[in-house]
Order: sequence, then structure tokens, then C-alpha cells
Amino acid sequence: MSPRRQPSPGLLAALVCGVGLLITALLVGHLERSGATADRARFAAECKRLESAAARHFRLLESAVRGPGALWAAKAGVVTRAEFEAFVKDHDLVKELPGALGLGFVRRVPRAGLDEFLDATRADEAPEFKVKTQGDADELFVVEFIEPA
Repeated sequence: MSPRRQPSPGLLAALVCGVGLLITALLVGHLERSGATADRARFAAECKRLESAAARHFRLLESAVRGPGALWAAKAGVVTRAEFEAFVKDHDLVKELPGALGLGFVRRVPRAGLDEFLDATRADEAPEFKVKTQGDADELFVVEFIEPA
């Protein structure tokens, strides 16, 4: 029987290094997969949170638009500047419309009826009311009321 030969130190070092690299590669692959899964889960949760916040904000905007619509319906479409101001003051815009600086009303005015509209608006506590327009569109969309002014 021949004596058992010891592996050379260089071969042993290379074997240990190779096994270490293999284990490292396997661990890195596992961590990347689990990290990507966690990232996808965080991304999905953030998307859901943002979607919910946007839906909530749009519901607030919808209710803000419906409120003045009810005022116009109750007043048969004729609302004075003082009534609109009182309507806005009765609401907590900071709570009802976070981020909004005010509430306004835009009226569609036929260009042919602009002078009549201006006369009526100026008679309603807005003697300096002006409309700036460019072009020659048949209809204008004029910010008639805005509160707070």
C-alpha cells in the first residue's frame, strides 16, 4: 500500500476559494430575488396608497363643484356676488379642499352678449369688472366670481 498523498496547499486554497465564491454567488442571487420581491411589494403598496389618496381628493373636488351647483339651482341660475361670497365663507375651504386657494365660478358668455354680461356684472358690486380676451371665438369662458378675492 502506498502512502496517502497530501493535497498541495495551493490546490486546497483554490478549492476553499471556489467553494466560497459559489456560496457567495448563491447568496447574492437569493438576496437579489428576495429584494426584488420586496421592492415590488413596496411599489404596489405605494401605488395603492397614491390611488386611494387621489380618489379621496377627487371626491372632495366633486363635492366642492356640486355645492355651488346647488346654490345656482336654488337661485334659478341668478346668484349675486354677495351670495357667492357668503356661500364660500360658510365652507371651510382648507378642510374641504386642501391646497385650494379659493373657489370660483366660470360663466359661458356668448361673444355677442358680452356687453350685456359686463353691464350686469358691473351692476352687481363689481364696477371695475373687465374681460380680457384674444381671438374671435363665439363663446367666452369668464371667471365671474372668485372667493376669496
